[in-house]
Amino acid sequence: MHRALDIPEIIYEIIQHLQPQTSCNYCYESPQLRDLAKVARVCKALSEPTLDILWRELDNMLPLLRLLSPLQSVSVGNQGFMGSRNDDAYFMRGQVPLDEWTRFQLYARRVRHLSSNYFEMKDDSIFIELSRLTDGNPLLPSLTRLNWVPPLLSQADNFFLISPSLRSLALFPVVPEGFDRIHHELLDQAYEQLLRRLFARAPFLEEFYIYEDCGPVVASYLPIAEAKHVRVLDITVARSAFTDTTFARAISAMESLDHLKIHLEKPFTPSGGFSNLRHLCVHSDSFSFITGFLSAIGSRRLLSIHIVHCSITNQANAEMFLECLAQCVKHTSLRNLTLICKRFSTSSLHLVSRLADFLKTLLPLHDLETLRIEVCHSLASSDEDVLAMASAWPRLTSLTLLHQLPNVENLSIWSLRHLARLCPNLTRLRLSNVGTQLSDPFPSDAAQVRQHGLEQLEFNCQPFGGAGEHAQVARFLNRLFPNLDLRCPQTTMHHTDVGWSMVMLQVILEQIEERRQAWQEERLRQAQGIMA
Repeated sequence: MHRALDIPEIIYEIIQHLQPQTSCNYCYESPQLRDLAKVARVCKALSEPTLDILWRELDNMLPLLRLLSPLQSVSVGNQGFMGSRNDDAYFMRGQVPLDEWTRFQLYARRVRHLSSNYFEMKDDSIFIELSRLTDGNPLLPSLTRLNWVPPLLSQADNFFLISPSLRSLALFPVVPEGFDRIHHELLDQAYEQLLRRLFARAPFLEEFYIYEDCGPVVASYLPIAEAKHVRVLDITVARSAFTDTTFARAISAMESLDHLKIHLEKPFTPSGGFSNLRHLCVHSDSFSFITGFLSAIGSRRLLSIHIVHCSITNQANAEMFLECLAQCVKHTSLRNLTLICKRFSTSSLHLVSRLADFLKTLLPLHDLETLRIEVCHSLASSDEDVLAMASAWPRLTSLTLLHQLPNVENLSIWSLRHLARLCPNLTRLRLSNVGTQLSDPFPSDAAQVRQHGLEQLEFNCQPFGGAGEHAQVARFLNRLFPNLDLRCPQTTMHHTDVGWSMVMLQVILEQIEERRQAWQEERLRQAQGIMA
């Protein structure tokens, strides 16, 4: 064996080229995993690091459990958890032999990410046997990320999956079938006990997500606020969490909290809390709740604010929306701002907002890098608005302006030049409607148009003239944004005219020919330099 293979870093570099490109090894029959399994059998030097990669991420516990001969299955064909289809239910018959348990531990210590601990079980025999074997110790001692279905109101204990090494946990609390949800007090006690036990076993947890709402009262969530190392907290689904100020104020005092996603169903004023918060996502049906929340946040280091699922149904709502934007502007450190109001209402049909009103509030945020505005009504905009944005936000990298109803005023294709001239870092642009009627002739010389590094462009074209104008618009875009791959699905100019598609094809061919000629000229210059 070559001496280079004695260096672990070189071995890992080689093996990483074989691992699947997806974020998890869900497909156990993938060619990449079969190749890794073959590498693990080559020699001892390659075996250990290869096995680490093979077992690093698991979809569920079954690959490990199948190492144990007492595991049995019976065909059931039930509808499983979260809509999954389960053809087999598993159970344990007898005790696990010592040699098999030793082999199980050899692979279990390699698991870092477990995407789900759920699988169909005939009874609790698996958990009972694993609890006996672990004897209070973690089943996966190196686990760092887990999607967990906890034993809520169940005698089956699977806390052996919670390890001190755990850093990220997504909670899917499921109430057993037949449980009467009216008994909230019993559910609340079980939930609070579960959370206290959870944070006691995983004291260094940094990311905590709740993805199911069982409807317990707020007292059950209080143990979350006692976690000392939680940086990321997502309790958007747990709508009941912020209905009482006791829990909300406890959360606002968490010094380690960096990312927060919540749902506001009633007013809440944090009174200067969230001192170290940098990323905030708020879901609510009331702009007044969001405005009050933003006005009282103590952090002056907010980098991103996402406001989602609010509805603008009348002019009064629109004015409250502007007040909400004014609170966002107070956080001058903002880099990313998202405002999504997509809940459609028939009262929105005749509502028209002006983009200039939004911009008048937001323009002082000179360090803004990402802006995303999506509304469910008409949004009147003009080329002057684009010029104001481009002048105020030179660091812009992504811009999205979308609405669901036709505008009374539209941007023109010329407005893109302002972005190309003043926003050199812009890589992604999404616009709802862009008028392409030509009031001025397009420049014929590419040198008159500044070339830009935009990589993704999406907009809806308004109907315009014949093939001649089609060609002018297409060539203008090609000259203005030469880095655009017109064949990429993410780069689209939505239009139903077949002539437009033909012209785009022609421009693609011209682009390929230009690049071919430039490549040939470069090769010729290199050859002349070598000969000289």
